[in-house]
Amino acid sequence: MKEGGHDVQVFEIENSIGGTWMVCYPDAAIQSTKDEYQYSDYSHDQQSPRHMNKQQILDYVRGYADRFDLWKFILFRHRVISLISNEHGWELEVLNLENGVAFKTLFDFIIIAQGQFYHNPNIPPIIQQEMEKPTFRGEVFHDRGYVDRVQIKDKRVAVIGFGKAALDIACQVVQENGRVDHVFRQPRWFAPLYIFGLLHYTTVLFSRYGNYLASNWNPSRVQRMISLYLPWLPWLYFLIVQIAIRITLGLYPFHPLAAQDKFSASLRASIAISPQDYMLHYRRGRIRTHQAEVVQFTETGVVLSNGELLEVDTVICATGYRQHLKILPQYQHLMEDDGIYLYRHLIHPDIPKLAFAGFNVSFFHLPMNELGMYWVLSMLKGDLKMASASQQRKEIETEKRFFRREVLFESCRAAFIGTRCFTYLEDLCRDLQLDPHLKQDMLSDMVLPYTANDK
Repeated sequence: MKEGGHDVQVFEIENSIGGTWMVCYPDAAIQSTKDEYQYSDYSHDQQSPRHMNKQQILDYVRGYADRFDLWKFILFRHRVISLISNEHGWELEVLNLENGVAFKTLFDFIIIAQGQFYHNPNIPPIIQQEMEKPTFRGEVFHDRGYVDRVQIKDKRVAVIGFGKAALDIACQVVQENGRVDHVFRQPRWFAPLYIFGLLHYTTVLFSRYGNYLASNWNPSRVQRMISLYLPWLPWLYFLIVQIAIRITLGLYPFHPLAAQDKFSASLRASIAISPQDYMLHYRRGRIRTHQAEVVQFTETGVVLSNGELLEVDTVICATGYRQHLKILPQYQHLMEDDGIYLYRHLIHPDIPKLAFAGFNVSFFHLPMNELGMYWVLSMLKGDLKMASASQQRKEIETEKRFFRREVLFESCRAAFIGTRCFTYLEDLCRDLQLDPHLKQDMLSDMVLPYTANDK
């Protein structure tokens, strides 16, 4: 925004930058590779590991702020209480958390960049009830409240959920205590880091050809041709991928951890990459799985929907987050069970002079977010040929129907592009009149994974 000549002010609730990486569980790491999880104008240290941990990510984003002198635009420990639209723009009420003083200020345009994995933990009702009126003598908390391994050391722990956080934390508990109870309603697809120990998962799932073989809300010409002349090809491709993943992980048909959902329905941003030792711990009995829900707490444990009683000291709820629009109460009706659906994942035609950053979550998240903000900047400059409000609503409805038909439910599903990032890339580049094919030749562009260095 500064490059476009705008005066910028950032309000940040924490005392530094880093967002979810400041509050996530110990030793959390990115599932994307470092080449995919970086901005186009600032590369990671070449000595950094391929999948960086949270401290390395924090060092990176703070180095980015140093490099481009961004600290001076940020007011730390300031919470935006409300946003009220008016004929000129927006009136913000902001609370200074250091001195407790609230003030109001005016802006012409707002960008909400609160992300998906920070503010609003998704906690099942029975666990929320236990947190508010405890009967259990142990500890119960969302994974956001898990900040140090001392919280699980020498404890009998139950981990609830089946996403990346749940799998990671289950392995950490085994490392500390030798065993863990892992509770989930149903298993979901998760993938090995290397298929057959050789092929990195990004080669299979994070390339243009893989994107073209998956269903999409806005099919390209290539996808329409595949659908017309080779309709069996996507089915065959994903069948082979499914078989390869199951063989690599040792998930034979009807295995207790084998997902029964269609694999392509799991191509979302939160599909988990299996921790290296999860299946080993499972086979050796260190991870005890329970396909059930918590229905009751006792003083010494939890009762599951299958009748099992687990005697535990700690329950960690690794069940993700929900979107919210608490600071925009007049637009709360746009928030649905699976999130707010936006045009280009950036704006809503019913909310003037406001954009969203970070509501386009994918394995290519930082570059997509960067490109999305250039789209917003071009819109503000008047360089975009904008679709009408009615056309924007029509496209939002088309994408909503697609996601609800093709992608498994999640409370943030509306923001999850997942591995379909090439469709999104082409949408933005078409609007910006840019070429979305960034590799040097057609074969590389189709087969090789993209990185932030492709530009």
